[in-house]
Amino acid sequence: MQHLAEQQHPPVEVNLVRVIRAPAKGRFICTVLSKHGWGCWSHWCGTHTEACFCTPEQREESTTKVVHRWKGFLHVAADLTGRHFFLEISSLAMRELMASVPEKEDMRGLKLEVSREPEHSRGAIVLRIVGRCKNERALAPERSPRATLEKLWKTKLPSGPSAA
Repeated sequence: MQHLAEQQHPPVEVNLVRVIRAPAKGRFICTVLSKHGWGCWSHWCGTHTEACFCTPEQREESTTKVVHRWKGFLHVAADLTGRHFFLEISSLAMRELMASVPEKEDMRGLKLEVSREPEHSRGAIVLRIVGRCKNERALAPERSPRATLEKLWKTKLPSGPSAA
């Protein structure tokens, strides 16, 4: 018989925010807490994603057998539940969102409708601005996805500015 894994004190709460992807079907509305997008290169290994530490030249040569992908992340709050997430988006979705934000404004407080077109897990991510939060000062502070990704990928990401 196996013994229960007991302890007297609860585990230390890890203050990480979940990473989510756009839903395969349907849509949801969220409020952007990030001022700007954040992104990094990664490798798609067939069943999972790993951090990429390749130089731009290595990515260009593509000498490895793994796929290089840039992943963007926005810190968002779901409007229905108020829960915070890092929304994982493609480079195309990030560029389109950045192009639709007026110059000299940041993304914080934008209300986004998130979906896929066509409705499929591989459909293109569609981010449609549906408004702006009326009181941005009432929003939770933005967070970087760095700690969450380091935990997920079991690695330390290099510090420095991101190419968002």
